[in-house]
Formats: sequence, C-alpha cells, structure tokens
Amino acid sequence: MDSLRNVIFIVLVVTVAMQNLWASPYANQLVVKAHPLPFCFSALGMLVADQEVKVTSRISGYLKSIEITEGQRVKKGQLLAVIDEANVNGTILAFKAKVNQASSALKDAVLDKNKFSTLFNSGSVSENQYRKVLLAHDLAVEQLAASQANLEVANSQLAYTHILSPIDGSVTELYQHAGDLASPGGVIARIETIQRLELKAEIPERYISKIAPGDNVTLTIDAMQGSPVIESLISRITPSSAGGTHTFQVFITPLDPINALPGMFGRARFFIGVENKIVIPKNVIAEHHGLQGIFIAKEGGDTFRWLRLGDVRGDGIEVLAGLRENEVISLASKQDTDLFNNLETTHSNAVKGGRCL
Repeated sequence: MDSLRNVIFIVLVVTVAMQNLWASPYANQLVVKAHPLPFCFSALGMLVADQEVKVTSRISGYLKSIEITEGQRVKKGQLLAVIDEANVNGTILAFKAKVNQASSALKDAVLDKNKFSTLFNSGSVSENQYRKVLLAHDLAVEQLAASQANLEVANSQLAYTHILSPIDGSVTELYQHAGDLASPGGVIARIETIQRLELKAEIPERYISKIAPGDNVTLTIDAMQGSPVIESLISRITPSSAGGTHTFQVFITPLDPINALPGMFGRARFFIGVENKIVIPKNVIAEHHGLQGIFIAKEGGDTFRWLRLGDVRGDGIEVLAGLRENEVISLASKQDTDLFNNLETTHSNAVKGGRCL
C-alpha cells in the first residue's frame, strides 16, 4: 500500500513539474479571431527587357570589324560594326561613269535639238526627222536622271557600311564576327534596353479572369540584395495560352527602376481575392524543443500548443492548424496585443487596396 502511495506521489510531482514546465508567465490575453486576408498566387518569372532590337545589315559585304562585345553597354548612334566598302565604292564609281556618259549624251542631244529646231522652222527637215530628234533629247534627259538616282542610292549605301546602334542598351548576343559575310536582313547582334525591365511570368488559366492590366503586383528578385518587395503593375497579358500548358504569359513592370539585369529570376504575387484566415505576429511565436507554438490560456494555467504554420503575411504568419477562433492566447505584454491590432489593420488595408503582403 505504501509503495502504491509512493507511485501516486511521484506521478503527482511529475505532473506538477510538467505543468510548471509548460506554464506561461504571460498575463495579457487575446481572443483569436479570423479576419479577411488577401488571397494571393505566387508565380516564378524572369526579367526581360521591354525593348529588344536585332541589329541587321542592309547591304551585302564582308564584315571589316566588330566594334562591340557581348555584355557591353552601348549608346544610341554608337558604331557597332563596319562592312568592307570595296563593293559599294566600286558601284559608286560605275554609276559616276554612267552619269558622266549620260550627261555627255544629253549635251549632244541639246545641240541636235537646237540645230534641228532651226532647220525645221526653215522647212529644211521634215516633221518626222524633227520628232525623232526631240525624242532622243527626252530620252537623254531621262537616262541622266536615272543615272543620278542610281548614284544617290549607291552613295546612301556607303553610309550603311557603318552600322550604328538604334537604342541605348546592352549587347546580349553577337551572331557574326569580323570576316563573316553580312547579307541584307542578316542579324549581326541583339541589343536589349536595360533602362526598363519587366518580369515575364506564367499564371494558370483558372486565375486569369481574376487579374487585369493595371492591377497591383509585388515582386521579389532573388539576386537583389535583401530581396526587397518591389511594388509593380501588370502591364499586359498575352491573350492566348501557351500551347499545352494552360497558362498565360503576364508581364509585370516595376513602378520604379530596379538595379537588376535581364535573365534574373523573380517571384510575383498576384492578388486573386479574399479569404478568412488566422494570422498571428511572427514574434509572438514561442519555440519548445525545436517546435513552434503559442501559449493557450486555460483554467488552471496556460498550456503550450504546437502550431502548423503557413505563409508569411507581411509581419504575420498564417496558422494552418493548432489554433481556432475564440480560443484565448497568452501574450507577453500589451505590446504584443498592439501587434495583433496593427496586423489586423494592415491586412484590412491590403484587402481594400487589392494588394498582397
């Protein structure tokens, strides 16, 4: 009998000790309530330039030199490449000779016209002969005009041997090098503007009706130090889905310029709607044996409750399991109570503004 009493006593001691271990010294209490929260969808994407130019040649010829390298920043009007002028110069000389020839032919035609005009007025030549002289004169005029036009075209092609950048940007790829044969329409280099970047992401078709150009979106770029939240807008949505994926391409433009480069990965958070969830401030979560939870106020003392946590919502974190509405939790101070109130206000404002946290 004594041994049974000893066992009961030990159990009671252990029970009291466990209660003390789980006991909370917190005096402030708060009733848990679910509140409307922004329901957001996160999508991975890649930064792309909002303007891309493929620099092409307008004439045929061997590339004499390439004045740029991949990754180099260039200004509008900067020299990119030079095409050998030999063919163009040869064409110019040929048309100059034709212009001189046509000019000489016109001089003879003018002399014949004046001569036959006098003879025709005196009745020394027939009308048919005079008409042929006038026709030869008109033909000489047209031939000179055609030769001069061809010479102007050849001279303009000389300018095309120096290929200039049409925009400010960065050289992202070189397709040809010195010694290669350039052809009309052949791409020599690709230049992307870096002054304004967009994030190109794909969103499932079930959400496409929930968003529209001009909607607020938040971005985070992994490669940016500190991964700051970047306020952005949806600039455009591709009106047709990508083949076989049931997704639509969405382009998001940051409101302010960002210090990033094309090709960097990022995440976009789209505001889809509103849902009721329980969210608590991150710093009121206690940790016990590596597990996270919170103290629940009950008769006879506070007890520790492990929680299953979800997404971070600004300064708060979503509770997926372990905490229900109308339960009372113990807080360390009134400051923690204020955190709950501030969090509720933040989420309410986010819902009103259609923003993701």
